[in-house]
Amino acid sequence: MVLSLILFLVFIVLGGLHFYWLFGGDWAVGKVIPTKGNGEPA
Repeated sequence: MVLSLILFLVFIVLGGLHFYWLFGGDWAVGKVIPTKGNGEPA
């Protein structure tokens, strides 16, 4: 039961982050998009 509640909360947070990005949020976007050695998107 405890594990299922923890997983539920983790997935709610991750889902919320995706909705934040969907509606124009830009927090942590630079960390999740792969880049080449010179810093441009891959």
